[in-house]
Amino acid sequence: MASAVSRVSVGAEGVFYLVVSMKKCKLCKQTLSLDMFGKHNLTKDKLRTECRKCALEYQNTYRKKRYETDEYKYKCKLRAIKRLYGLTKEEYESAIKNGCNVCGSFERLHVDHDHSCCQISKTCGKCVRGILCNKCNSAEGYLKSNPEFVLRLYKYMKGEL
Repeated sequence: MASAVSRVSVGAEGVFYLVVSMKKCKLCKQTLSLDMFGKHNLTKDKLRTECRKCALEYQNTYRKKRYETDEYKYKCKLRAIKRLYGLTKEEYESAIKNGCNVCGSFERLHVDHDHSCCQISKTCGKCVRGILCNKCNSAEGYLKSNPEFVLRLYKYMKGEL
């Protein structure tokens, strides 16, 4: 484990202690100073067995393997939909099976809800209106959920205003 001794000190009752200032990384096998190792309360020397660089590489590899899968991202999305809108997996999947309620697109679907109903970040679940694609959801947001404004815009586009 340790490969370099910086000093030998004598403690109480004449016991000798070795003070180690270097440690060998179990992954890259380099002997490095102790400040290159993170803290770990369960090891004898209270330091991790791998250096910070190796630990970071391992964590990034593990994260890519575990968290960047489509299955994991979908589970996170379902958890957020349940927390924000109160929709179960079955309710959400039955709602998105026909795509956007306005244009029928299946790209980047969002749960649409009435913002005037619930002023907090979570909805009560009763104000969920349906599923919209990103374009329709953005357009609905710009139109401020105001049916009179939408009707006036429609008349304008038809040349009736």
